Amino acid sequence: MDKEMKLDDVEEVMLDFELDTKTNLGKSKFNNFDFEVKLRPFMGVMGMPPNEEGRYSTVVPRYCGGNIDCKELVAGSTLYLPIPVDGALFSVGDGHAL
Repeated sequence: MDKEMKLDDVEEVMLDFELDTKTNLGKSKFNNFDFEVKLRPFMGVMGMPPNEEGRYSTVVPRYCGGNIDCKELVAGSTLYLPIPVDGALFSVGDGHAL
């Protein structure tokens, strides 16, 4: 009977991808294998500040934005968010390549 393989049984593998914005591809190599993936960039965190004082984590999405991680929300999409604070600045981060 074969022993069941567990993640602890294998050596960690790190794939570093080179992102080519001209061809819109991510390329990597591992041993003798070449990997190529089509890039579909999107932002993971975006939003406006809430109207209540305090520090807020971006992990949980809330009514004014946060960790949305919506891969369909790409360049050319429209996102409507309330602006709870007059003059507040839109914040965006946590970029994903795919």
